[in-house]
This record gives sequence, C-alpha cells and structure tokens, in this order.
Amino acid sequence: MPYLKLRQYFFGLLKRWWILLVAGLAAITVYTVNSIATAQTASQYRLPYPFGQTCQLSRGVFGTGQDFHPNEGGYNTHAYDFASCTNGTVVASRAGKIISLYEGSVTNLNCKQNMPSNWYQFTNYVLIDHGGGQTSIYAHLKKDSVPVNVGDSVRQGQVIGEMSNTGWACGVHLHYAVQQTPSGSNYGNTGGGYWQKTIYSSFADPDVVNRHSDGVPLSPNIYKSANSSGLLDSKVFDPQYYLKSYTDLQKAFGSNYQAATNHWLTYGIREGRRGSRSFDPKFYLNSYQDLQRAFGVTGYEAAINHWLTYGIKEGRKSSPALDVIYYLGKYQDLQQAFGVTGYEAAINHWLTYGIKEGRKSSPKFDVSFYLSKYSDLQRAYGSNNYSEGVDHWLIYGINEGREGVPSNSVLGGVNLNGYCQSVLGSTASAILIENTVYGWRCKVNGLSQVGIYMGKACQWQYGTTFVSDYFEQSTNPYSWKCRYNY
Repeated sequence: MPYLKLRQYFFGLLKRWWILLVAGLAAITVYTVNSIATAQTASQYRLPYPFGQTCQLSRGVFGTGQDFHPNEGGYNTHAYDFASCTNGTVVASRAGKIISLYEGSVTNLNCKQNMPSNWYQFTNYVLIDHGGGQTSIYAHLKKDSVPVNVGDSVRQGQVIGEMSNTGWACGVHLHYAVQQTPSGSNYGNTGGGYWQKTIYSSFADPDVVNRHSDGVPLSPNIYKSANSSGLLDSKVFDPQYYLKSYTDLQKAFGSNYQAATNHWLTYGIREGRRGSRSFDPKFYLNSYQDLQRAFGVTGYEAAINHWLTYGIKEGRKSSPALDVIYYLGKYQDLQQAFGVTGYEAAINHWLTYGIKEGRKSSPKFDVSFYLSKYSDLQRAYGSNNYSEGVDHWLIYGINEGREGVPSNSVLGGVNLNGYCQSVLGSTASAILIENTVYGWRCKVNGLSQVGIYMGKACQWQYGTTFVSDYFEQSTNPYSWKCRYNY
C-alpha cells in the first residue's frame, strides 16, 4: 500500500512537470512567432542591391533553407550571402551613417584553404550605423568601388560599392548582415572590429514578404529587390496620401501603410499613379518633351529618378499644385532662407509648412481662392483647411474642371527686350543664360549686364499689381506671360 501511494505521487509529479513543460514550450513558440512578426512588420531594411535587380541567396540564416551560415559563436547566425546577381551593385539596405570602410584589397583567400588569423585585413567592406545599436555590414567588395566616405550619411538604396571576392571567399558574392554596433571606436579593419555578432533582421521587399511572412529569405531562392533611394523618398511617396488618393487602394488596404508601400513599388509606379502632393509622374513627363524623348510617355520610374537627380536642381515643375521656381519667387522669406535656387529646401518647406499656411505654390493654383470659390468645399473643410483643399483639387478638382485660380487672371505676354531697353538704353536686348525664371539677362554689345526678374519685367509692362508667370520654359523671350496678383 505505501508503494502504490508512492507510485501515484511520483506519476502525479511527472504529469504536472509534463504539463508545465508543454505550456512552457507553447509559450516560447508563441513568443518566437510574435517577435518575428513584430520585427517583420517594423522592418526598415530592404535587400542590399538595386531596385528591380535579382540575386540568389546562396547562404542564409543559420538553420534555414538548403544552405546556411554556420553559427560561429553568433557572428554569422543571422548573416546572408547574395550571389549570381543581375549586376554586382551594392546599395544601403537602410539609411544611416558610414562609420567604417576599407576598399584597398585585391586579395582573395580561397575559402577551401584554412582561414588565416589575419583574414580580416584582406576584406573590403562598408559598415553603416543605423542607430539603436544596429549596424549593417557589406563585405567582400571590389577594390576601389566604394563611392562614399567615413562620416557620410547615406540614403536607403544609395550605391555603396560593388560585389567581389576579396577576403576569405569562395567566389564573387556579397556577405550582408545586421550586427550589434561596435563599442567605442573599435570597428576598423586592422583588428577586425568591424565584424561583430549578428542580430535578427528581415526584409520588407514585397518579393520576400509575399513568399515568407516573417520577411526572412531562404536559400537557394532568387529574390527581386524593391530597394530604391528615390522611389520611397518622402517627396515622391507618402503612403497616407497614396491611400487617400485612390478608392481602390482604400478598399483593399484600409489604412495599412505597409501594404500601400508594397503596392506602390510593385504596381503603382508602373501604372503612373501619383504618390505624393509634390510629384506626379504623368504631369512631369507631359510637361517636358525632352523627358518624353528620353524615357517615353510611360517611363514613370525613370521620371522619378530624373526629378530627384536633376529635375529638382533645375527647378522643374513636378506637380499641378507645385511650381517651385514660382514658389521661391513669390515669397521673400523663402528666398532669404534658402536662396534663389534652393529648390529642394523650398519643396520640403511647402510640404511641411507652406500647405498648412495656405501659401500659393503655383501660378495655376491658389488654395485660398479654391476654398472660397466653392461653397461645397467650405461646408466640407471650412475656409482655412488648406491641406484638404490641396488634396481635393489634386484628387478631384482637376478632373472635375474646377478652377484653381480666377479664369481672367492672365493678362498677356511681357516684352523682355523692351524691358531691357528701358533699363540700359535702346541698344539693349534680352539674352537667355539658363532656362529658369532667373536665367534671363539684359545685354549691351553682347555683354550680359543686368539680370531680369520676371516680376519686375511684368510690373514695368503692366503696373505694380502684377507678378510674373510662365506657361512654358523655352528660349523664346515672348513665351513668358504676366498674371494679375489678386
């Protein structure tokens, strides 16, 4: 009888231990899944090669796929090797600051041989600090292929090097990982301090997320990158505005900004959709014949990249609601703050402050006039909800044929030669130096002497209540027109 009681007690303990063990394992499993889902949802990293390019993941995270990195004490647990790429360009997977790099090696230490103790001295690499204790490493780069310097801030998608096989490598590939940020300043190549323990990382590229909900790619799959320095620039894409502009996206995604971003990268750009208030790819291409000749009428991705690389600096019109040259020319405080050609700063000002302040940003649209003219808009938004006014005109008003400015505000052309003669005498004439509102000069005997500001020329021709406007930028001095300053 004592033996039976002892046996019952023993098996009772085993049962309780088993229940606790199963519950504990379940809790651990739930925690792991949740942590991965959270990390994936919040992932700010994208594949480390250019938008639209493909690479094969030759080795992945420890314990995943067909081939993976050995654990190596945590130094390679969460590392990735990308090979067989469309091209060998390497880009930043996330914005950050360059804290260490080396690009002076041409040496390949064949991986089939024993790894020497000073292997780290032969690897070309870039190390980017992203804050929050996280850095990303890009290793085995080609000699002298790194176009950035220590201390530089880089954008997500910015080119930082080219793949090679420098260091201990079996072939041309990119070794990539998110690592713990090195302590102090010990992250140079002399002691190998740039090689730190890896930490969990995932990718937000649709081709990865659509195939793996945790955002972790598996070898030996091939993945297409959605990493671009421009396509997600805030001046080009605002997920909130994007969802607001298209009812089909609202129905499909609600307020899911990540889904909106994925749609923009996968379909929206190709369809020519407008992703922000400050840039409309169709409007941009339609406004400039040189761009149509270069990119075609549907080269929307090329148009985005052109505007970010060249168009902003040239002051090109980018949206029906924004003409940055006009915006700077109209407000003296902006000229004083940013200079007469501080176009990018002016665009950022308009997006951050100008819209809310109701500033006029285009000769063809005045949000104050727009709200005051239409009683239905006043009822819906009031008289000073300028953000809603701008959005309504872009999303609905233009297609509905609503007036953005008074229809009788255009008065006529301006005689630039006549203006120059009024300033310098009868032998003066206008000459084009650069094709902007500030690009005209008055000349005498072939020598440029006085700059022409279109507002002054309009005031000379029509009186002090008029300001400059232009329907087209061309080498024709008679293409400029004056508008009433209502």
